[in-house]
Amino acid sequence: MREFSGGQLASEDEDRREPVLAQHEIQADPRALRRVLNEVERDLEGLSGRTRRKAVLLVAALADHWLRLTPDKSALMKVDIERSSTHLRIVASASDETLPQDFWEQVGHAVVVGLVDSWGVDRRGRSGAWFEVDADGP
Repeated sequence: MREFSGGQLASEDEDRREPVLAQHEIQADPRALRRVLNEVERDLEGLSGRTRRKAVLLVAALADHWLRLTPDKSALMKVDIERSSTHLRIVASASDETLPQDFWEQVGHAVVVGLVDSWGVDRRGRSGAWFEVDADGP
């Protein structure tokens, strides 16, 4: 475990392609969303304004769909932010695996237009999806 700016603890998972820049958990509480979005924006300091805006809008859209569509209001949506020299990857997953099989496909199709450059559903049984935004420079 390593500590990153903003105090979030993150780890490097061996099956990940990129180190985790930050991790967040989104509760089914719309009031807590503003705090999480502010933290996400702080985590992305140093990236271009365009890349930061797209990433924050993406997390907001994912959270909105999560809050409206998740069947278990006690479950959390986990968001990992990974950064490479060419892109920002946002990996979203459920804290449990009770979501319908097509949940992330529905969410992905709804948020993908105009916000991400690529995305996919995690087929390794982790009940999640990944979204990539090409990273502009600072």
